[in-house]
Amino acid sequence: MAPEVFEEDMKKAAFTHRNDAGEVQKLQQDIYYEKVYACEEAELENLPEGELGRLAKALKDYKKLKVLRLRKIEVGEAEAEEFGKALGLNSTINELEIRVAARSKYGSDRYSALWKALADALKSNRTVTHINLKSQAIGDEGAKALADVLKSNRTVTRINLGNNDIGDEGAKALAHALKSNSTVTDISLEGNKIREDGAKVLADVLKSNRTVTHIYLGGNRIGDEGAKALADALKSNHTVTHIELNLNSIGALGVKALADALKSNRTVTYINLATNIIGDENAEALADVLKSNRTVTRINLRNNDIGDKGAKALADALKSNRTITEIDLERNSIGEEGIKALADALKSNRTVTSINLQDNMNNREALADALTSNHAVTYINLDYNNIGDKGAKALADALKYNRTITDIDLERNRIGEEGIKALADALKSNRTVTCINLTSNSIGDEGAKALADALKSNRTVTHINLSNQAIGDEGAKALADALNSNCTVIYINLTGNKIGVEGAKALADALKSNRTVTHTDAGAKDIEEAAKGSADATKSQAWTGKVRIEALAKLLTTNSGTTRLNLPDKNITVEGCQALAHALKSNRTVTHISLQYNRIIGDEGTKALADALTSNHAVTYINLDYNNIGDKGAKALADALKYNRTITDIDLERNRIGEEGIKALADALKSNRTVTCINLTSNSIGDEGAKARRCSLQRAVSTPLFPSERHSQMP
Repeated sequence: MAPEVFEEDMKKAAFTHRNDAGEVQKLQQDIYYEKVYACEEAELENLPEGELGRLAKALKDYKKLKVLRLRKIEVGEAEAEEFGKALGLNSTINELEIRVAARSKYGSDRYSALWKALADALKSNRTVTHINLKSQAIGDEGAKALADVLKSNRTVTRINLGNNDIGDEGAKALAHALKSNSTVTDISLEGNKIREDGAKVLADVLKSNRTVTHIYLGGNRIGDEGAKALADALKSNHTVTHIELNLNSIGALGVKALADALKSNRTVTYINLATNIIGDENAEALADVLKSNRTVTRINLRNNDIGDKGAKALADALKSNRTITEIDLERNSIGEEGIKALADALKSNRTVTSINLQDNMNNREALADALTSNHAVTYINLDYNNIGDKGAKALADALKYNRTITDIDLERNRIGEEGIKALADALKSNRTVTCINLTSNSIGDEGAKALADALKSNRTVTHINLSNQAIGDEGAKALADALNSNCTVIYINLTGNKIGVEGAKALADALKSNRTVTHTDAGAKDIEEAAKGSADATKSQAWTGKVRIEALAKLLTTNSGTTRLNLPDKNITVEGCQALAHALKSNRTVTHISLQYNRIIGDEGTKALADALTSNHAVTYINLDYNNIGDKGAKALADALKYNRTITDIDLERNRIGEEGIKALADALKSNRTVTCINLTSNSIGDEGAKARRCSLQRAVSTPLFPSERHSQMP
């Protein structure tokens, strides 16, 4: 909050019950300028109407601000104009993202003043290069306003207008602007309502435009005629390198026109034709072009009803093509003959590094045989291909010889114990695979034991996904034993298994000594996020098995890799909270704690946490939203904040904090110099508490600007 706004708020608060108003204003001013001056990136969410106007007043003080993201904001007409004027004068912001509150609540016209103000600002602004207005329903009128600006603006290089209800009229206006604009290089118009007429006008512009390199038109309705127009443009255009035309109902005529254009075009390196109507015949046309084209490196043909005939044609092209590095054939109808042809091509091809064959009907033995001799492919996706144990064994044999594959995805493939044992045996000698995804197979405890044995000697696998595998305690114990000696695995996912208390404790014990695992996933990214509630209020799930909060706390006492503790809505009791608090006294790595919606933590649990925060020097963010915290708990937190020097964000929304608690927090913030955001929404602070909040709490606000109204999310 700008000092002048703060001063006005103090006057409105009738700040007459004490004589240090001047000192409070000076304190707020000093902290404000200290925080604001150093801020280079700001992200503000859930701003109610009126707050954008405050930001407009403060924007001039952000001397180093490069990136500004405004998400889920509500804006009135007057403040929209005010913000636009401030942005027009700003000379530091390079990247701007604006996302307003849900359109369904207010209608598409509510924010028209904001888009007009933004357009006006860009007429004078000379620093903004990236604009993201995705999914804002700006419509044709908003597109026209922005187009008018782009005719004269010489700084914007990238603009994202995806999912904005822009039709042909808006597309025509933007196209007209691109005739004179010489700076925009990337323009995204995906997910709009552009039909063939709009596509034709854009195509006509691309014949003369020499700056646009990336154009995104996926998810529109351009059809064959629009595709033909763009294809004609690509014959003479020498700047576009990346074009996305997925989900556009492009059929035979459009695909053949694009194929013909690629015969002479020498700049397009990536083309996305996913989810159109290609089929075998049109795949053959594209394949024929790829035999001679020497610029396309990536092609996406997923979900196009390509069968064996089309796959064979593409395979034949890959035997002579030396530029394609990535080909996506996911969700087609490729059977054994097609896979055999592709596999045969990969034996001699030395450029393809990534091939996606997910959700086809593959001949796994043929593909595995090709990988034995192929020395280029690094990533292969065989997700949902029903390869079974037989296919897994064939791949395992290939991995014993292959020296290039680093990532392999075998999710949902009916691989059982025998298949996993073969793969595990291969990993004992393979020295290149770093990531393996085995989600939703049926390896069980025996398969887990085989993998665990491999991990004891393997020194290359860093990421392994074993979710939904029916692994129980015995398998978990084997994996835990492997982690005691393995020094390379940093991520392991055991979501949705049958691990109980014993298995979870074994894993917890292993992680006390293991110093490389930083992420264990049971539905989220970190160890703490793996904890999920159970019927027993004293327990939570970790690593998909039940383990007491005390066990998790014990782990936090010794584990040095954990940085986030996310336990929302887990029925954590006072005793559980006390155990976690005890762990935090010695833990030096956890920086983010989220305990919202536990409801039964109350004052006593909060007191334990507050006591820990007095000596903890790592935690920067704590969320205690909806935890039945009253004045006693708030006072304990206030006492902690007098000594704590690391917490910057604290969320106390929807508790029972009254005037006494607020006054205690306000008093603590007089000396605390680190808290920048505090959320006290939906408490019972009363008039006196409100005065204290305005006069003392808001002094901590600088980045983000308006914490009492912001619903903080876990960073």
